[in-house]
Amino acid sequence: MQESLKIYVDRLKNGEEETITAKLDPSLFDLKKEDDVSAKEPIQVSGKAYIAGDFLIVELDIDTTLTLRCSVCNRAFSFAIHLKQWIHEEPLEDIKHGIFEYGVVVREACLLEIPLYPQCGVSLCLHRDEIEKYLKKPSEDSSKQEDKSSHYYPFADL
Repeated sequence: MQESLKIYVDRLKNGEEETITAKLDPSLFDLKKEDDVSAKEPIQVSGKAYIAGDFLIVELDIDTTLTLRCSVCNRAFSFAIHLKQWIHEEPLEDIKHGIFEYGVVVREACLLEIPLYPQCGVSLCLHRDEIEKYLKKPSEDSSKQEDKSSHYYPFADL
């Protein structure tokens, strides 16, 4: 883990606050080249860390760009991640040796921002019209009410 990703809890015990400003290597994401997600740009992190009660609070602004594959057309596109005032709290009793390495939680926060079905447009695939000819068209019979005898309804007679 990089030295800049460590927060020394003992330095924050007397109400002190640590300012965090870092440019993290995209290798932090630990992504394989064959994955649908890749990272080439550094991760910009800025914020602060402090202790509140029995918790270490890490409050960060995180900015980076990932390369994703569109779930419709399978083309690569850039996906910007901007997390403002993202907060992570860690119980002090869970921090071993008084050093908290926040790289893992930054990685998780960024990867959780990826949509389940990413598309190259803002909300739809930009190239959907090119593949529409391969998509199944709704049949005219589906608009009619289906025959109930072809389905099994186990609780219909209750």
